[in-house]
Amino acid sequence: MRFRVSALPIIASLLVPLCIGQTTKRVDKPRPAIRLTITPRDVSVSLPVSLSFDVTLRNESPNEVYWSSADNPYGDFSYKLTLDGHSVPKSRLLRDLTLDPRPGEPLVLPTRLISLPVESSGIRRYTIKLQELYELTEPGTYQFTVTRYDSVTKQDVSETAQIKVTAAAEQAK
Repeated sequence: MRFRVSALPIIASLLVPLCIGQTTKRVDKPRPAIRLTITPRDVSVSLPVSLSFDVTLRNESPNEVYWSSADNPYGDFSYKLTLDGHSVPKSRLLRDLTLDPRPGEPLVLPTRLISLPVESSGIRRYTIKLQELYELTEPGTYQFTVTRYDSVTKQDVSETAQIKVTAAAEQAK
C-alpha cells in the first residue's frame, strides 16, 4: 500500500500556531493639543454674502505652548470653500496669504509671524469675514473649512461649516 503525503497540510499545521493571536497593531493618532471650533456651523444667507465666523482655538495640552501667529487673523489658518465639490475663487487677500497670485498680479509676501505663549486651557478668538477670503457669487450649499496645524502633535485640526446661499429673491419668499 502506498500513501501519498502532501507537504501542504504539514506546513499549514506548523504555521497556524504562529499566526494565531497575531493581530495588526492599530496606531492611534495622538489627541490634538488644540481644539478648533467655528460658529455658526450651519447658516443660510442670501446674495450678496456678508458673513462672519467666530473661530476659537483652545490649548488642550497640560503645558504652555507657543503658537505662531500672524499680524492679521487670516494668516493663522488655512481655508477651503467648496460648492458642489469644486473650489470657489479666492479673494485677492487670500491669494496673497497663500502666495497664489493670478497671472499678472504681483506677488505679495505674507505677513510676519511671531510666536506667542498660550497657557494650558488658554483660548484665542478670531473673527473671519468670509467675503474677505472668497468670491461668493452663486446660490448653493457651500462647505467652509478652517484648518490650523498643531505643531505639538504634527497634525492638522479642522472644523467645517455649511453655508446655504440663496438668491436675494428666494430669501424674501
